Amino acid sequence: MANKRIKDISTASTSFASDDFVITDSATSGTRKMTKDNLISQISSGVSGDYLEESNNLSDVASTSTAMENLKIPSIGLQPNEVPLSGMLNSGAWLDFDAFYETGTWVPSVSFGGSSTGILYSAQVGNFTRIGNLVNVTGLVTLSNVGTASGTATVGSLPFTSMSLTNDYQSIAVGYADGFSGLSGPITGLVKNDNTYIALYDWGATGVNSVVNTNFGNNSTFRFSATYQIA
Repeated sequence: MANKRIKDISTASTSFASDDFVITDSATSGTRKMTKDNLISQISSGVSGDYLEESNNLSDVASTSTAMENLKIPSIGLQPNEVPLSGMLNSGAWLDFDAFYETGTWVPSVSFGGSSTGILYSAQVGNFTRIGNLVNVTGLVTLSNVGTASGTATVGSLPFTSMSLTNDYQSIAVGYADGFSGLSGPITGLVKNDNTYIALYDWGATGVNSVVNTNFGNNSTFRFSATYQIA
């Protein structure tokens, strides 16, 4: 009520009805009252300024554009009258989503004793999803020539370097393997600490032994997945 003061629509009184509004007059240290009907009549009659009337309808406002502007939620951004996202998150900096979540591909490859001499492939497929410091990788490897290298079998190169965990390697799951020989059990593997390769093992009746080049053939194929932490 831009053109009315409380004292202008209230009266001095010492007796009050149950639905009267009681007001303290600081000038006289006395009390005044405003009846409910008086208050409603002042609102309903309409007054100057950008105020909603009793119907709470924006069409009753002297300037709807001003009322809508007052109700508008600030935009998110860095311009004047905009709210920065960092302020809403109370983080003090913009959220770098790309640093938190990432997907992509990688090329798995086999080595024997650290060498890949003569190894050829008919399929090398790898995908990864990283969320924070946790990475999930999947891979498919199919050889067309086992090559001439010898020694323990490893699979590289993982898309991210693994975290170094004390006395604890991170394991992988081999879901399918074919074209291998001389194994006494299923193939499994471990992501080595602070590294980008997987060491393959024969988990069989004779214990856990490293998979070596003689276990592979020219058509060996396997599919695997691993979830590991990165630094």
